[in-house]
Amino acid sequence: AEPARPQAPVLAPPQTPGEVDAAVSQEEAAFLELEVPADSPERRAAWARLGELYARAQRPRDAGLAWAHALWDASGREAFELATRWIATSGVRADAVLSLTAPTADQTRGLVAFVVRAALEGTVPPRLPELAAFLDKHSVDLDVRSLWLGRAALSRLLGGDRLGLARARDAVLARLQRGLSLERDVPRLLRTLGHPAAGGGTERAHRVTQQLESLLKAFDTTPRKRSQLEAPFHLTRAYVGFEFAWGFARLGQAERARRLREESLAALDRSNKVHHFLTRAYSVRIDQALEGVSPETPLPADVSGLLPTLVPDLRYKVDRLRHASVVLEPQERLEEFSAFAREVTAQGRGDVLGALRGIQDPAELYKSVEERSRQGADAKLKEDERARLLDGLLDFLPALPESQALPLLTRLVTQSESLSPSLRVTVLEDALRVAGHFGRSALVRQYVLTLSGLIRELDPDGLLKLGATLVAGVRSLRRVGLRDEAAELLARTASVLKGEDIKSLQARLGLATGFADLGNAKLAQPTLDEALNRLSREAGLLMADRLRLTRATARALGHSTLDIALAGLARLAQQLMWITDSFAATSDYFCLSLVDFADALVLGHVGDDLALSETTRRFLEEDEFLVRRRVHRDVEVPAP
Repeated sequence: AEPARPQAPVLAPPQTPGEVDAAVSQEEAAFLELEVPADSPERRAAWARLGELYARAQRPRDAGLAWAHALWDASGREAFELATRWIATSGVRADAVLSLTAPTADQTRGLVAFVVRAALEGTVPPRLPELAAFLDKHSVDLDVRSLWLGRAALSRLLGGDRLGLARARDAVLARLQRGLSLERDVPRLLRTLGHPAAGGGTERAHRVTQQLESLLKAFDTTPRKRSQLEAPFHLTRAYVGFEFAWGFARLGQAERARRLREESLAALDRSNKVHHFLTRAYSVRIDQALEGVSPETPLPADVSGLLPTLVPDLRYKVDRLRHASVVLEPQERLEEFSAFAREVTAQGRGDVLGALRGIQDPAELYKSVEERSRQGADAKLKEDERARLLDGLLDFLPALPESQALPLLTRLVTQSESLSPSLRVTVLEDALRVAGHFGRSALVRQYVLTLSGLIRELDPDGLLKLGATLVAGVRSLRRVGLRDEAAELLARTASVLKGEDIKSLQARLGLATGFADLGNAKLAQPTLDEALNRLSREAGLLMADRLRLTRATARALGHSTLDIALAGLARLAQQLMWITDSFAATSDYFCLSLVDFADALVLGHVGDDLALSETTRRFLEEDEFLVRRRVHRDVEVPAP
């Protein structure tokens, strides 16, 4: 006999709007206090209660998201009852929705409930082909859970549509590559705990916003020791304004972000090709932040496609800023000097990966990546060029179907085995991220062990690279539920990374970021204090070392608790009086060091979601793990 399931609560008689709102607040508070696993029956029952209350409060988006969460790990009779309750509270009629040419996301989500219940009941609903075509056409705006619930139910109703389900899995994984969207995937209950999107706001986010305002003012008022070749300040200030506008956009301060962007645009001559590309790129980044999408979202093809049209000298100037600004290029590792040389010697032929960035069709992208992957075995290719090729190709694998991506992953990792340890760690970090993206836990563990074995072979430069790459590696491990493996990798690296020089300190800051990311502030704090003390002195640091150390410190602070982070970032900003440069190549456009410094400070405040509460961070982490787990389970991926 099937075990007893939690019974649906009896709906109370109709209540006034005030009473409904009070009941919602009470239930939300109880939900946040639940100390149970995210996939537990207690959590499912709590989501179901929220779904009914949100529906009665006429909050269809939150109601639909709550029901999708309630159904996610349910099965059997419990799942059927939840789907039935979802239909009863949605106010959606399937026939009426099917007649719409432009349905809302809430209406489409309501149709998913009908499809799910029909699949659980084992009855083919009327107009099934129309249902399938409708969801294929209109599910693009759905949250990932509703999208998958609908596709998995349709596959079952269509007699096991494995190809359609595999394609849907690839679409879901492509979304997860960028992380869950606060706007689309996260209920307002959790989104507004730390992110003031859509008029929310918290004391936490307010404190971050106020400090950013103070720091922006400091760029205008702080007397600085400027070099004679420093670019005109009004040009540099425009790019600093873009950086801060992106930060305000990430905090949900839409009006402030747009106003600051307009001020920056007005200060620059956009007929100039350098300013033209950079202003378009920054504008897109700010729009993406306002929409709540991941900061790692690539630039659209119509913007990135402008790069190959720039003559080498102008491309070099643009790449100098792209290299300095993580806001502009959060994923690419640019090497503008060698890129400039390659462009000149090849008469502008472009780098080997440039053509891939604008490809949208997965079949064409696979063909191009597969073709270029053969070059990784070319013995004539210099070692550093081969490492850059392998590392770059790995960035494209999450955009491919798993059946194509995993063989390529194995090939690229195998080709990296001949690289020196210091070059191989960068390739393996990306490989770890790709394996985690596809839920291949066994591969992730394999790469962790390989990285651990390389640690003792690394020279100082290799240790520096590992310290930097571990930040992304730890996050990848955490996102697929391998926190213990992440902690082990950090501990192994910390045991050999003891140097006091700048490079060693920068590498140890990478470890501090990882420890803070895993919630171990005590292990991170000594390194943070050491870096802040060294940066508080004017003498003893070259500008390039100061900026690199500032960025590493800001990143580690961005993973710390709010009080530690804000105090440390404010202390970092006190270096402003010493920041300048004499780069003749960019002196007509911007002071590169000053924009680099602004980028580091802004990223420290908002790049890693400092404004999000720990509850929201944990929810995003757990939610992504549960989505990945079910998606892989439903398509019967062999157990990793």
